Amino acid sequence: MDESAVSGLDENYAKSAHHAEYELQSAKAGYATIQSGASLPFPIETSSGIAYVYAYFNNDGRPVSIANGQPVNGESHEITTNDDKMSAMVSPVVTKDKEWRNILKEKGFSQSIIDKMQQDGWDDMKYWKQIDVTIMTADLGFKPGHVAKWKGMMEELYPPEPEAKPEPKPEPEPVDPFVGTWMFQCVISGKFIHQKKGVDKLMQWNKEGGDNQIFEVKSMNKDWYTIKVKRTGKYWSIDGKSHSNGAKLMEYTYHGDFDQQYRFVWGGYGVYGIQVRHSEKWLYVEDMGKHNGGKINQGEWKEAYNYRWRMVKV
Repeated sequence: MDESAVSGLDENYAKSAHHAEYELQSAKAGYATIQSGASLPFPIETSSGIAYVYAYFNNDGRPVSIANGQPVNGESHEITTNDDKMSAMVSPVVTKDKEWRNILKEKGFSQSIIDKMQQDGWDDMKYWKQIDVTIMTADLGFKPGHVAKWKGMMEELYPPEPEAKPEPKPEPEPVDPFVGTWMFQCVISGKFIHQKKGVDKLMQWNKEGGDNQIFEVKSMNKDWYTIKVKRTGKYWSIDGKSHSNGAKLMEYTYHGDFDQQYRFVWGGYGVYGIQVRHSEKWLYVEDMGKHNGGKINQGEWKEAYNYRWRMVKV
């Protein structure tokens, strides 16, 4: 086996930064130096068509074992056999081991620090982010100025990601204070609007708290609402859709006309006036009655307690 460098190396590889040298050792072949891209023939022994395993040594003298067709240092090496000859194509790409050393040399780190990093297991760049100032100075022997160099190098290798701007939070939907489930109490009598079973006309009655005294308020558009009897599913309506004073408040199947729409007007001290949309008149208890069964009508607005209502949230 000729121990000199093998001929046939592509000159472009030899001149490039990818140039790398390896030493080949085996009991049969002795030693030879091969360069990136070179093709090396040498005698081998075969047994049942299987070539012996040889060991490549990199520039630092560390062995890297290969078998037929296996990768070396992450690079693919094609190995073929032909009549007791084996041709090994060494990849022209710098090994990972060589790469990290070159980076540190280019940044001005001394050979002693590079060797210490390898000795302490910091020769894999994916762990470099874990090296803090204590490790640099106490363990790796960084000299003055090396800490700043290291931080600058890390910013180049792993530039900080730009801070993500927080997405603007959507404005919360305005809460309609009237939408919900309510009971309606007349101020003059203290009694509540009541749906009596089998009777369409609504009236006032002592508080019972059942579904016949509970009403669901839903918004139709700005200011105007429908009011549904919880027990029957029917809606507040004005008898005959009348515009007349004294027309009765009743429940009726939903049809969507304006006699089924109402608004609540603040009257101070926690009470409201309730206005009917189609007639623009106001709900009141007939004859200022304080008894159970008092009728609820529509009429022109008056400054009287039988026109004022408390809304009690359920």
